[in-house]
Amino acid sequence: MQRAISLGQCHVSLGFLYLPGRVIVLSAAGDGPYGELATLAALRYGARLWPDDHSLKSHLKGLVEKQTRLHLTDREDVGSEAIGLRLFDFLDARTQMSFYRKLEDGIYILRFYAAKAFSKKQHRAMEQEGGMIMAALARHGELRKKSHRPVLKQNARTMIADSLTRADRHLTAREVDVCKSTLLGKSVEAISLDLGITENSVRTYKKRAFRRLGISSQAQLFALCFNDATER
Repeated sequence: MQRAISLGQCHVSLGFLYLPGRVIVLSAAGDGPYGELATLAALRYGARLWPDDHSLKSHLKGLVEKQTRLHLTDREDVGSEAIGLRLFDFLDARTQMSFYRKLEDGIYILRFYAAKAFSKKQHRAMEQEGGMIMAALARHGELRKKSHRPVLKQNARTMIADSLTRADRHLTAREVDVCKSTLLGKSVEAISLDLGITENSVRTYKKRAFRRLGISSQAQLFALCFNDATER
């Protein structure tokens, strides 16, 4: 199923693709000024762009995970031009986390893990539509069965722990504990009480860990852990 929408001066083609098992790919290709931002907006809000399209709604129903890569988009990236700000209104907040993967020729994909498996007949029907998006997905291995397993099998705690305790991270046990607690939403005060250390020590361990990991923010720390999980 493929649709098209114009966002200001940008044209975005949006399509759904069923893959074997329980994976759906929401794919999009955008051109014109701010094509990337328009494409991300279409990916994230496909259901809202066509609120009366019951078929589109049914494809989104029951999806439980959004996967692949984590990309941070900031309002400052689009400057002050009206078209850029209008496109950014499709995103929720000043800093918006969008899970997507860039392929080629302005094509982006957003992969979902579906609650129910899809039949081979449904998959063949989607294959018959062909087109640029399908061809690009095939070239990048998106149609190979081995790539269709649900990536995020583990819960958030396991995902974070597995990433932070990797040997190449070179983090101390205390630095790992502080980072884990930070990503689980605990305040400096709460971490201090849990670990029995001062608040200044919490900040110091966090700063050291960030320096070892080559990052500077909690958002980047989450991206690091999330991307590790999706690459397993």
